[in-house]
Amino acid sequence: MKRAGFDPTKAWDIYLLIAGQPKQQVDIDYVIDLATPGIERIRLMQRNVDNGEASALTLRHEFSFLQLM
Repeated sequence: MKRAGFDPTKAWDIYLLIAGQPKQQVDIDYVIDLATPGIERIRLMQRNVDNGEASALTLRHEFSFLQLM
């Protein structure tokens, strides 16, 4: 997961998708046998999505405002 750019410390829903079978939920310790025929993908979805909302931030302006007339 780290090499693919995912943070393994966050909560994830992990699904293994194999052709002709229903999606199978697996955990982070599950070992996938890549010799299994029909493996299509592994889908990782973050369990707690925060929609980009952050806690109280200190606003800073790196530009000047124009004077109003």
